[in-house]
Amino acid sequence: MQQQIDTRPETVGAGRTPVAGRTGQQRVSFSFRAAFRDYGMLWLLGLTLAVTAVVYPNFFTPINLQNVLVQNTPLGIVAVAVTLLLIAGGLDFSPAGTFALSAVVFALMADRVPLGLALIIALVTGLLCGLLTALAVELLRVTDFIATLGTGSILGGLAFLISGSSPVIPENLEFSRISTTLILGIPLPIIVLALVLAVGWFLLEGTVFGRWLYVVGGNREAGRLAGVNVRVVKASAFVIVAVAAALASVLASSRLGVAQGGLGGNLALDAFTVVIIGGTSMFGGEGRMWRTVVGFAIIASINNVFDALAVDSSWQSVAKGAILVCAVALDGLAHRRR
Repeated sequence: MQQQIDTRPETVGAGRTPVAGRTGQQRVSFSFRAAFRDYGMLWLLGLTLAVTAVVYPNFFTPINLQNVLVQNTPLGIVAVAVTLLLIAGGLDFSPAGTFALSAVVFALMADRVPLGLALIIALVTGLLCGLLTALAVELLRVTDFIATLGTGSILGGLAFLISGSSPVIPENLEFSRISTTLILGIPLPIIVLALVLAVGWFLLEGTVFGRWLYVVGGNREAGRLAGVNVRVVKASAFVIVAVAAALASVLASSRLGVAQGGLGGNLALDAFTVVIIGGTSMFGGEGRMWRTVVGFAIIASINNVFDALAVDSSWQSVAKGAILVCAVALDGLAHRRR
């Protein structure tokens, strides 16, 4: 007889149990701590935007906000998928390799087949990359960290081999027009980002698959006993991340007009930073898509300000790394207290 468990997102993986006998003052104090823990990223976003308004007054102009979204669309797409994977308790350091390989394949195919078919081939490339990672983790039982580092290295190496370690610049003019196409006055990349976010939101909040992600990340063994195919669910999350990375690479390479093996080198770090700052737990079973939107707004704002002020990219990496370490430390502290 299978054990029945509650698969509601608000109960799975939350790690919170009611405590009897609290006084009114204790309950109020606890609620303040919980509010800070659960919604602190909104305070951080407010602080970020306030500082941004001071150091870069042009940030809030419509043209700049549009540029911010277009430039950070690849990051946002991957962050949506990484949210699903983290909730399922997975880690993936291979998106940069998938990103580079898919971009190179798309650029090479753009001069050989119709652009729509080249896009499909790039997405299929991402799908195969995701299957490779999923097989390494769930079939070969290699830990997420080692498996995804290995597959990321393999895929990145293939990108350099296929491109001959040289930039691939398609002659097809339609290649670069993808990122500049307007639909009802809105750049196509922004529309794609909105659609990906809507799909990710629906998967997480409105489907059985979304509830399974919380179950697998919150208590894998309990999920297995309840009849959830935990290996398939987690493998699916890896595939979703890879396909998202492939889609992001299409938009990024189109905007740049070139594809190369080193494209997307910091993609995994930036995507994890976005998701973790938003409050999705590294320990699995917790997270919301709206939190990732907040984290995306924070990182995109920082990226834009640093670029506008011509801050050296090395300092940008330092800042993002520090933010990531602090966010993970706070997540670990909150997890231990619960």
